[in-house]
Amino acid sequence: MKVTKLIAISLLALATVAGTANAGAPAKSPPPDAIAPVDDSLGFSLAVGYDSQYIFRGVNFGDNLVWSSLTIPIKLTDKLTFTFAPWYGNIVDGGYDELDLAANLTYDLGFATIGLGYTWYYFPFSDYDTNEPNISIQSCLGSIGACKINWFAGAFCDLSADNGDQGYYYETGFNSVIPVTDMISLVPEVRVTYASNYYGQDGFNNVLVKLGAPIALTKTATLTPYVAGSLALEGLDAIGQEDEFFGGVSLTVTF
Repeated sequence: MKVTKLIAISLLALATVAGTANAGAPAKSPPPDAIAPVDDSLGFSLAVGYDSQYIFRGVNFGDNLVWSSLTIPIKLTDKLTFTFAPWYGNIVDGGYDELDLAANLTYDLGFATIGLGYTWYYFPFSDYDTNEPNISIQSCLGSIGACKINWFAGAFCDLSADNGDQGYYYETGFNSVIPVTDMISLVPEVRVTYASNYYGQDGFNNVLVKLGAPIALTKTATLTPYVAGSLALEGLDAIGQEDEFFGGVSLTVTF
């Protein structure tokens, strides 16, 4: 039954990408005297958001999550970028807070971008923390009309601060940006995950299918509502985690 549901969700995600793609019209050349605007932004971004449920790697931590994040990319060379990205979340009336401090170093190979990262997770209510080094890769595989199909994958090693246990978490998936109007896009995404000694989980963890709809309010502000579904596979089944359907919205401002 799980295999049937997995195939159905994967086909739905692929149909969303292929069926919505439109052929892009060739851009007109600018007039000879046109001057390109100077981009004087720092590239930093600040985001706030709300999720109906806090679903992290297929596990439901509670309802009504509010969060904020800051992303600070620092260009070291033309190809090498260091990014610092703190994140703080709170489950409303749930007695749950979480602080994540993430740092990532990425290198552009041209055909793909590889990354080496580290995240520190701290939970103030339980006074518990853990550390997670990770590696990642992402690449554009091609286009369907005006829509680029992107592939990504990552491997994460969780280092428990209390007992030194090590767990491993892997994920891979695809996403795309589908232009609808000058202001609105659709962003379908599907990812499959696998766990090994990861908080009592072993085997395929979950399938996530997500559809976002970024709305460009201004040149620097974007509102993004989304809906998503998480299908629990054998790893999550073993710990009693069920399938989840959830949604939310975020506002991102760049400066």
